[in-house]
Amino acid sequence: MSEATLELSGDFIKFLLSGGNAFVNPQELLEDISAEQATQSLSDHTHTIAEVIAHLNYWQDWFYTGAAGAAKAYPKSGDESWPKVKSGVWDGLRADFLAQLGRIQRLCDDGDLLRRAFTEQSNMAGGHSERSVGQTLLYTVALHNGHHYGQIITLRQLMGLWPPQAGGIIW
Repeated sequence: MSEATLELSGDFIKFLLSGGNAFVNPQELLEDISAEQATQSLSDHTHTIAEVIAHLNYWQDWFYTGAAGAAKAYPKSGDESWPKVKSGVWDGLRADFLAQLGRIQRLCDDGDLLRRAFTEQSNMAGGHSERSVGQTLLYTVALHNGHHYGQIITLRQLMGLWPPQAGGIIW
């Protein structure tokens, strides 16, 4: 069986990163959550909303740095990518997440990055072997973020905070 190569345009990846039709817009997902709500721990759930965003910040930074050609070591355990979050940092954490997301979206306009091939030295996307390192990194961020947006939606629903003030699908 031959290995398939996934080709995605930069515009389509930006569409996914911004929420597109598949996911909620990240700005709207987070804009009306207070620091108290973001750090509220629910007994049956492993992470708070703030911890999920800290995790996304970790990976967005990891992928962004890698796309820029300065690969960081892959974490030795999942704990490394789940930083603890103190209650007073929510506004900065959310702002950092959205700013990093904006930088990643701008990478989608870098045609050279989207065409750059993997090499033994640049294969830092968790073992992926697709032809384009840029495409792989960028669509992996979009899919990873989308997965965790679902967690945030679930936490918001459990706290009675869904839909966001900006609206959203509630069915």
